[in-house]
Amino acid sequence: MEIKINFKENKFVAAKFGKTNGVKGWLSIIIYLTTSSEIDKFSKFYVNKKETNLLFKRTGRKVFCKIEGVNDIDNAKKFVGREVLVDQGELPELKEGQYYYNELLGLNVKLNNKKIGEIIDVQNHGAGDYLTIKREKDEILVPLVNDHVLSIEISKRILNLNPD
Repeated sequence: MEIKINFKENKFVAAKFGKTNGVKGWLSIIIYLTTSSEIDKFSKFYVNKKETNLLFKRTGRKVFCKIEGVNDIDNAKKFVGREVLVDQGELPELKEGQYYYNELLGLNVKLNNKKIGEIIDVQNHGAGDYLTIKREKDEILVPLVNDHVLSIEISKRILNLNPD
């Protein structure tokens, strides 16, 4: 079971700007794709709801990004923490058992055929993906792995948890 990418307004969040790098406007970039090289496959990028030209460079395993027109550290600092979005239409089709984050959000979570909550967030904590499930009085984190999730029925808006 694998999930990918969070959607916003027919666009998806592919990356986020990290810290500035140097004095010429470069920023580190945190890429939310399976591999960092996938970022090069997209033709348009959006930052602050505006189409933006981006230039990428790699140094070892790190990826840095330069925003067209941003040529100094002071202007680059304004973009730290901002999301980089890409058109939803450029997404590849997923294989069986793969889901985009937005498909999981709002699913009713059932345990032994009884609704226990709703998925309100999907996060990756390094070791894998976790679902945040809002219950009546609290929230719980559940790893998105076959040991915990019996089935996902997108068309019925249901995720069934393993009772064991």
